[in-house]
Amino acid sequence: MPYNVFWPPELWLNPPLLLAVVLLSTFLPLPSAYHPLSLYRYLAFSLARKVNPDPNRPRQQLYISGTLAVVIATLPILALCYSLYQFAELPFLLDGILLYASLNWSQRRADTLQLQQLLQRGQLSLARERSANLLLRRSDNLTAMGLSKALCESVLLRSSS
Repeated sequence: MPYNVFWPPELWLNPPLLLAVVLLSTFLPLPSAYHPLSLYRYLAFSLARKVNPDPNRPRQQLYISGTLAVVIATLPILALCYSLYQFAELPFLLDGILLYASLNWSQRRADTLQLQQLLQRGQLSLARERSANLLLRRSDNLTAMGLSKALCESVLLRSSS
């Protein structure tokens, strides 16, 4: 294969890998319960309960405990991912798995459309209950308009990050 300035020879596997992963995520989406970030979110919430049991503690102690909690929650995962890449025979396979876990848009889109249908049918309490997975705020006191705005913000922020 001749050397091309715009396309290095090491990257000849990337376009088929990208296409395969996008097709796989389209036809076989990863459920939210099995997404790696769901596990990380559970870990962060359980760690937050242990690190911050009393919010009346001094501010400096809260900063120190919060910083240590972030380091404790993130550093082992990053070290594991780094070591996997260093010893991997097929780093493209790991790239594909990471991309598949990152492309979780179809599940979020389906959840958002379902909430939109609930709001159109006037089932506000059910929509509030089901929006707890998508919103990082309390939704039990929101009106239909407020819930719609919060869902729009959530979808916009998730798709832009």
